[in-house]
Amino acid sequence: MRRTTTWSADHVPFDSVMGNGHRERTLSMLDSPYLVEEWGLPTAVVLLSGDGHYWIGLGYRACGRHGEPSVTWFDRDRSCPP
Repeated sequence: MRRTTTWSADHVPFDSVMGNGHRERTLSMLDSPYLVEEWGLPTAVVLLSGDGHYWIGLGYRACGRHGEPSVTWFDRDRSCPP
């Protein structure tokens, strides 16, 4: 299902994807729990890309940890539901 975001009616900024390992001073998907807490984002999400004001992630809230996640847009300049 395609929905309009606060960025645009038909696209989002997706020019890089966070890695999946640990490197000094580099964020990765493994840092999602920290970033979720730091930015007040909903839980059960793996963040793929973003800058703090917006995030693109895989949302597991509706499907659970073993289901197929939805690709979700989070905008911190607007409210994010917990």
